[in-house]
Amino acid sequence: MSSAGRAGTGGDSADRGSATVPAAVLTLAVLAACWIGVQFGAALVAGHRVRGAADLAALAAAAHSHEGRHDACSRAGEVARRMNVTLTECLMDGGRVRVRTELEAPVAPPGTGRVTGRAMAGPVDDRRG
Repeated sequence: MSSAGRAGTGGDSADRGSATVPAAVLTLAVLAACWIGVQFGAALVAGHRVRGAADLAALAAAAHSHEGRHDACSRAGEVARRMNVTLTECLMDGGRVRVRTELEAPVAPPGTGRVTGRAMAGPVDDRRG
């Protein structure tokens, strides 16, 4: 029986599988777009996390600035460590504290996923005017 006589087959046999290559390319394009979206989302979340940790570490250090630089920066380091980020800088000028935190983004390619956060805080002024 010839191919023209078979049920369910129609058209030229040269057309068989002609949609396979475009479908594969389209699938790869969709997967690449999803991967880029995941990378962007992970970087965004890491950025929020590291900046929030810097804010809290600076506030903790400022609250303990009256105890001296060592104690204040130790407190900032403890807060950063509990938030799973690294405290890379802690500077005091009077009662004002500046901190910098870092985090390696978990899904970024190696060497490209370092996110930093910076914050400054000062002591609370109890005088009410």
